[in-house]
Amino acid sequence: MPILIPTLSLTFDHRIKTHQINRWRGAFNEMAQHSDDLFHNHIGDKTYHYRYPLIQYRCQNGQAGLVAINEGVNAVQRLLSEKEWTIRWNGRPKALNIMEVVPEDHYLTMTDHPYRYRIQQWLPFNKENYQSWLAASNYIERIKILEKILVGHLLGFAEAMEWRLPQRLEVDIQFVHNMEKVLHHKNNLIGFDLTYSCNIDLPPYIGIGKGVSHGFGWQRQVNE
Repeated sequence: MPILIPTLSLTFDHRIKTHQINRWRGAFNEMAQHSDDLFHNHIGDKTYHYRYPLIQYRCQNGQAGLVAINEGVNAVQRLLSEKEWTIRWNGRPKALNIMEVVPEDHYLTMTDHPYRYRIQQWLPFNKENYQSWLAASNYIERIKILEKILVGHLLGFAEAMEWRLPQRLEVDIQFVHNMEKVLHHKNNLIGFDLTYSCNIDLPPYIGIGKGVSHGFGWQRQVNE
């Protein structure tokens, strides 16, 4: 059965670059005074919630932004109704104004025909599947490995939404547009920009894979 997923996309009038997303995340959490662990996924100073992040920070066309999902929507709305919208940036207070608000209620459902998605800086690998990818004998085998990882990430998202897929998930990677080294938590990882199709109608601008709360792996639906 389809389930309803509320999302909220916010874009602020604060210009940042992609490599500053982690800094933007920290500044927003300082403004929130760590009032809700949905904003940061920390338990105390050294422990983390190992769960799908429901608040994801972005650089959207050079502007600071975020995407909230499910309970994250209520947390963001509550924060912005209670707090003065001021962060500290370069050691100074910086007032935030919202440039764009996009609320949406999206039905997460499987489809008869595949939808196509473009995913940006997707971080697929852990140590084990990275070694399998390196050891693959050709490009086709590497694509198959990436497809298997992507299936796992999509199933992980579905599980986080408490949604049981009623039929088999089909994933097809169609184009790899870019592959580059990226830095995440002081680790050098490989990020992929690619186009894929699957038989799920996914909410817009959600993140998939590692590092989604830091702007990695966000995606959008694309036409032919």
